[in-house]
Amino acid sequence: MQLGYNNPLSSPLMKTPLPQNFTLDYDIATSSFSSSSGGSITLYLSTFPLNKDGTENKSGNGTAITVTITAGNEADYINNNYRGESKIEIHAKPRVNVENNSEGIYFTSQVLDFTNNKTNSHVTFQLKNGKLKLFLNEKLIALSDNFKMAYGKACTSCDLPSNSMFNTISWKNTTNNYDHVNVYISNIKITKD
Repeated sequence: MQLGYNNPLSSPLMKTPLPQNFTLDYDIATSSFSSSSGGSITLYLSTFPLNKDGTENKSGNGTAITVTITAGNEADYINNNYRGESKIEIHAKPRVNVENNSEGIYFTSQVLDFTNNKTNSHVTFQLKNGKLKLFLNEKLIALSDNFKMAYGKACTSCDLPSNSMFNTISWKNTTNNYDHVNVYISNIKITKD
């Protein structure tokens, strides 16, 4: 399915809340591009309770996770302009990971397997006993133990509460050059672990 720019996609057929321990698999693809970055897809998960209209109620406690994977141009492998990356942010109430009054934990790494020449990738997001793992094409690229706070200090707590149950799950197109580059998602599968 092609994702529209900044329009969250979710399915009413997907049962929520998700199990406490689960693996989420999905495939992503970008159309061809010649700029420094190509397709970018953001996964959003949240434990915040839902209002009757389906919107999130963020007035109470909860956790929100965003996982963004962006394709990079292989011509930039050899310089400092390579833009292929995976980026994860976790924000929570009550505030646990606070550095210089900025809340949240973060992780960023280069992605060399999602590019202008390797336009398809398989993503695996796993949450088990509060620990998050992210794989791209079966390679581990992120582990919650390695996350940092806003200014680089180690997490106060890198794990999610072990009883986290996600009420919201969606994907959206966050491509910079969305007028010329399309992104696609397919083969979504959630497995209880």
